[in-house]
Amino acid sequence: SRVNAGATAPEWATLLTLTAGSTATQSPFAVSTKTTQAHGLGATPSLIVDYIECLTGELGYTAGDRIAGGFGGASGNRGWEVEYDATNVNIITGGIASVIVNKTTPAGFVALTEANWKIVAVPYKFT
Repeated sequence: SRVNAGATAPEWATLLTLTAGSTATQSPFAVSTKTTQAHGLGATPSLIVDYIECLTGELGYTAGDRIAGGFGGASGNRGWEVEYDATNVNIITGGIASVIVNKTTPAGFVALTEANWKIVAVPYKFT
């Protein structure tokens, strides 16, 4: 804990500020693609939050539903990754349809229809 200069009372510490940069979006999701977006933070982001968002309902999901994570599957070359540097955020996708768990009947992975989803990556910087 922290106390004031006179050591007579607790004092709040200054917390970090979290600033969001420009959101990178690949809409719709597309296999074997690299999408680049300048984030405008002026430095390498401290944190990236990425997810897919449903555009057209399928597999028990409705438009607007979000799923976190870069879903791949048992065989390679699926899913996506988010790469970033001091200037850009890049969404890079594999060459095969990604898989998710059916929300209505969760019994394993099912290939999603890329046109029904978009990938979103939000960069943040702590100051």
